[in-house]
Amino acid sequence: MGDVPVSVITKDNRKITVQGSVLLRLDVHQIPAIWQTIGEDFVAKIVRPTIRSRVRMVLAQYTNQDIIADKRDNIEQELKSELERIFYPRGIYVENVLLSEVGGGAKE
Repeated sequence: MGDVPVSVITKDNRKITVQGSVLLRLDVHQIPAIWQTIGEDFVAKIVRPTIRSRVRMVLAQYTNQDIIADKRDNIEQELKSELERIFYPRGIYVENVLLSEVGGGAKE
């Protein structure tokens, strides 16, 4: 997700920050195309912004309680599926999504 936590407004209108990791793998056959069309800094140009956007989109559908405790596994799987849908056609495979820290929770 990058070095900076992602800020999210939850379904119950709480502002939280989320940190985590997304494990990716490149299709070795598509690496030349990725380098030619996006460039060497494809992570900064495409991967991180897409991940941050999708984290906001998916987590906005859940309450603060869902995110910090009740449905974290489901949320990680939903994020993985959403990212796979976007990245797979580009030759970027999502191995796993792990939410490591959730902070905040103050009402907006």
